Amino acid sequence: MAETYAPALVRIGDIVESFMVKWRVPMNDFTNMLLFAFDCYRDNMSHTSRLYNRVIIETDANGTIDMPEDMVDFIGLYPSAEKTLWPSTEKTEINPEAVSEDVDVDDEHEGIGYAGRGGINQFYHKLDWQKRKIYTDGFEGQDVLLMYISTGIRTDQETYIDVTLSPVIDAYLYWRLGELNGAPINELERRERSFERAVRLAARYKLPPLRVVWDSLLSVTSQGIRR
Repeated sequence: MAETYAPALVRIGDIVESFMVKWRVPMNDFTNMLLFAFDCYRDNMSHTSRLYNRVIIETDANGTIDMPEDMVDFIGLYPSAEKTLWPSTEKTEINPEAVSEDVDVDDEHEGIGYAGRGGINQFYHKLDWQKRKIYTDGFEGQDVLLMYISTGIRTDQETYIDVTLSPVIDAYLYWRLGELNGAPINELERRERSFERAVRLAARYKLPPLRVVWDSLLSVTSQGIRR
C-alpha cells in the first residue's frame, strides 16, 4: 500500500474546526471564529506565506496595468513570451502624467538588454498603490507575466492555505477567544506574545535556503586575477 500524507494545503474552515475541537469551543461560534481566522490570514499573508499568484495581463497602449483586486504585495513583472524570467526594473522616475495614448516615455537614450552585469534593462515599472496602477516602459500593448502576493481569500470557492500557517491562526484564535471570554489582561498579553512568536516562526519558511543565497551571489560576480 502506498504511503499517504496530510496535504500541504488545507481549508481554512478545517483549521478553525480543529481549533474549536481542541479548545472545546461550542460549534455555534464557528462563524465568529472563521471571521477571526480570515482577519489573521489576510493580515499575515504577505509576511509569512510562501504562496503567490501569477497571472498574464495585457497592458494598454500606454503600458499601464490595473492591479488585481486581491494584490497586496508585488513580486515581479516579466515578458510573458520569454522562457527565462527576466524581471523589469523599478524606475521611480516614470511620470504617469506623461504616459498617454499620444505621448509615451522617451526611449531614445535607453539601451537594450536584460539587466545583466553592466547592462541596461529594456523593461521598467513603477507602482502606484494609491491608484492601484502599474506604469511600465517597454511593455506597451503586450502580454506580461505579473507575480504578486494575494490576500489568499477566495470568494468563489473554499479558501485553501499553506498548512505552515496553521499555528499562526491557532495562536490568533486563542488570543481572540481570551478577549471574548473576558480573560485577565496578563493572560491576554501572554497569548499575544504567543501569537507574535508563531508569526516569527512561520516567517522563517519564507527565507531562501543557503544554497539559493550562494547561487544568487555568484550570479552577480565574475572571476578575476588573484595576485
